[in-house]
Amino acid sequence: YYTDHIRKLLHIFKKDRYLAKGNYNLTRIPYILSLFPNARFVIPVRRAEAHIASLMKQHYLFTKLERDNPRVLNYMNRVGHFEFGLNRTPINCGDAATVADIEKTWKDGAEVRGWALYWAMIHRYIHQSIVMDKGISSRVQIVLYEDLCAQPEKTLKQVLDFCGVAGTQKEARFDGTIKTPAYYSADFSVQDRADIRSVTAATESLF
Repeated sequence: YYTDHIRKLLHIFKKDRYLAKGNYNLTRIPYILSLFPNARFVIPVRRAEAHIASLMKQHYLFTKLERDNPRVLNYMNRVGHFEFGLNRTPINCGDAATVADIEKTWKDGAEVRGWALYWAMIHRYIHQSIVMDKGISSRVQIVLYEDLCAQPEKTLKQVLDFCGVAGTQKEARFDGTIKTPAYYSADFSVQDRADIRSVTAATESLF
């Protein structure tokens, strides 16, 4: 069904490539490769503290939206999107004990530590099950968010080369427009930052 669905989209729009953005695909890469052996996967990785601040901001916004308008929650449930909001549910990478720990930590009100545990679990999975798997790693490119912000044209060219669309010079359109965000800051306490470091440092060093 999935392959037919993508064929239909390509036919309707007269295209020969399909681009999908979805965090849930992290745990589906082996299956997707079984369907599409020529697929390429680009995985952005951001420093833990900044990434956790961004995730918490998104969770706050979705939670507020769903409380203000129940239709938003119904929609998110219907499309199976549980990353943020009132029905937040961690992706299970096969580590049920850590998932239970994350959920308990959030339930106990330790939001920052819960997100740190989640960040570490997901990125451990990326490294152990994707980067270290020789059957998969050649189809995957890790892109450091900080590199993208500092050198957008160079980094995007590497991505396009990896995806087999080199020579288009499309990356030049984004040079000067991609930069480190300044519209929010990580308002973490000293203890929060210490918790994040203690939980994520070992995994972060892998990247």
